Formats: sequence, structure tokens, C-alpha cells
Amino acid sequence: MEEVRFEIAKLAFRKGFDMPVLRCYNENGEMGDVEDYQLINFNSFAKAEGSTQNLYSAPTLSELQKWLREERSIHAEPLLRMNGWCAIVCSIPPRQWIYESPAIYDSYEKSHREALKEALQYLPNVR
Repeated sequence: MEEVRFEIAKLAFRKGFDMPVLRCYNENGEMGDVEDYQLINFNSFAKAEGSTQNLYSAPTLSELQKWLREERSIHAEPLLRMNGWCAIVCSIPPRQWIYESPAIYDSYEKSHREALKEALQYLPNVR
């Protein structure tokens, strides 16, 4: 399972992402994980104990997609076209088209990241 990139993790934090995950980024974009595979909501506390740096939860692409769908009623996914993949975002309900990428991507993962980033940018900041 692929975790979101650092810039998407920071964006998700600002938009209120609050699910427990296995991994996190520090402010320098360095990824860390939790011992014993414990799920932790890194976004629920501002700084690691004894640190001056914020931590940002690093969900997998599918975890962030699920959070957007279940908590924010936004559906974001890659869509296969004849010449490659594009990213789409729509609201649920009502089913309203929000975004379709003008670019075509050569991989599912690239278009998935783009869809998630666009979906997050659509949401208002909560932090």
C-alpha cells in the first residue's frame, strides 16, 4: 500500500483528516512509523513529545480516499480513458461533478494522487 506524499499529507491535515494510521511525516518530509504496528492519529497532537516539529499522518491512498468519501462526501478516483488515466472528483450526494483532470497520466497511482489532491483542495481548511 502506497502512502500519500508529504505535500498531500500536509494538505489533508489542514482539511481535518483525523484517522489513525501507521506512518507519519515530520516537518522536513521525513517518514517515520509506529513500533508494534499501532494505529495512531498523528494529526490529533501538534508535536511529538520532546520535539519542536509537527507530525502529519501519512495515510495510504485508499485510506485517504475512504475518509474523503465517508467523512466529507467526496468521491475521488482514477478513471481509465482510451489513452491513459485521468483523475475525477465528484460530490455524493448530490452527484455533482467537481473536477476532471485535463492531463492524462501513465499510471493508476499518479492519477489517484492527483484526484485526492484535487478533492482536498476543494474542501475548506479547518486548521
